[in-house]
Amino acid sequence: MSNILSYEEVLENLNNITDNPNTINQIIKQKPIGYSSFGYPISYYTFGNGVNNIVITGATHGNEIITTDFIIQLMKEISDGNTKFSFLNKNNYKLHFIPLLNPEGYIITTSAIRQLITSDMSEHKIQKVITEYNKKYEEDDMNAIIKLNRPFKEYQKMCENIDYTCIPDRHSKLKNSVKQICENNNVPKGALISWASNGMGIDLNSNSPYNPKLTLIQNGISSYSYLRYNNIVSTKPGPIGCPTRNSDGSFFLEPENVAIQDLLLNLKHSNNLCAYLTYHSVAGEIYYKPYKESDIINTEIMSNLDIEEIYNKKIALLYSAKTNYKLIDDIPTQSSFNDLLRMQSNGNILIELCEKGNNSLGAYIEPENTKTIQKNLEACAYVFEKIPNLKKAKDKLLASNVHNKQFTDEDIYER
Repeated sequence: MSNILSYEEVLENLNNITDNPNTINQIIKQKPIGYSSFGYPISYYTFGNGVNNIVITGATHGNEIITTDFIIQLMKEISDGNTKFSFLNKNNYKLHFIPLLNPEGYIITTSAIRQLITSDMSEHKIQKVITEYNKKYEEDDMNAIIKLNRPFKEYQKMCENIDYTCIPDRHSKLKNSVKQICENNNVPKGALISWASNGMGIDLNSNSPYNPKLTLIQNGISSYSYLRYNNIVSTKPGPIGCPTRNSDGSFFLEPENVAIQDLLLNLKHSNNLCAYLTYHSVAGEIYYKPYKESDIINTEIMSNLDIEEIYNKKIALLYSAKTNYKLIDDIPTQSSFNDLLRMQSNGNILIELCEKGNNSLGAYIEPENTKTIQKNLEACAYVFEKIPNLKKAKDKLLASNVHNKQFTDEDIYER
């Protein structure tokens, strides 16, 4: 079915990469960095054993399935020794791949997609269904913008017969959780195909102790998501937006986020973390700017955030040079989990992979899908090659103990 992979097919593709004895660059399957609430491993793979560590994650949101597809392709090209990655030396680099940070959400979304796009469909038919679905998403967005808030969404109506029963029985605990969430929290019919959250109904990127929705939950105030999701409550567990599983609004850090935070902090403490590239799927944008707020008390927040911001921006500019993605400078509040990580870990860049296709299927419209994958592979190669020298320059500046100056790009990167 095109290149939209089920969870089992993802694992099979990853095993094919790591088990191939004829690879140029060996990628090794490591012990999972953690496990989800329902016991799914957060699979973890590495290349090399050098000091320049780069972490790459996909599928923070379960419905952003293109990010997993991209990381698999990235791993394959590195493993095969593609010429664009010929500079990679296993004694100089260590790449960390986490293709599925949110395996539960990925299973839910792709199980729903399998009901809409069946295995016997031709590629032509698949593209036709994806195009129709994408148009309905766009129509729902326009209706929301002009305040035409119908009780149903066009994309949900297209999928109204797809419910929790689409999840295979081998995932019975996950299936039952989705059933309970949908029944208890009035999740609209047809919404499973856009399930960004994990199996507990918690949006991993919203899962932050600084998310203002926590206060709304504590005060019993319902808040809804945006645009085509504005009939989905985001202050209760569900497909998108909810920050905590606790009904009283108290904070609980989801196990998937504990796992990635621990990996990043361990690398930071060893001073070996060069960059963290985390992939989302929509808008062709790059978020790089750490939020700075003196009243956030956290022992892991880095000092010298001004210097770290310049370092992040330089990485973002390198990436944008190959993709032409827009750098997002305006970060008015610190509300997401990645906002928190960006204050804690070096080189944190959030990349919205696709310029077009604002949903789980829209990213697969051809030929845009192929173009998107290829230019992001080029961007990764460009960033990977430049990062070791950038990190050395930044470390040299930090070691100088000069803290009373407003640093510029030229201060850090002059030769």
